[in-house]
Amino acid sequence: MIAIGKRIHACRVEQRMSCSELAQRVGCSSSHLSKIEHGERSMALDLLINIAQVLGVSSDYLLTGGSTKNHRDTYELDEIIRLAMQLKMKQ
Repeated sequence: MIAIGKRIHACRVEQRMSCSELAQRVGCSSSHLSKIEHGERSMALDLLINIAQVLGVSSDYLLTGGSTKNHRDTYELDEIIRLAMQLKMKQ
């Protein structure tokens, strides 16, 4: 989880976004996001997808650090995962 947090932090700083601004935009507290960035807390899949979308990177990049930081197909996959999770919750 530390590597994921470091990638989130790096992307956030690259975009000149504060921790509190990103937290507000993804719907969590700034302390929770800070703990994620420091590898002290894990996160739900939907939060990871939200963070990736707000930062303009793929969730795959945040998870693996792969070379494709911005990949349109991965955004579509993220949306499919989000919809599947919503359907599962409704059942």
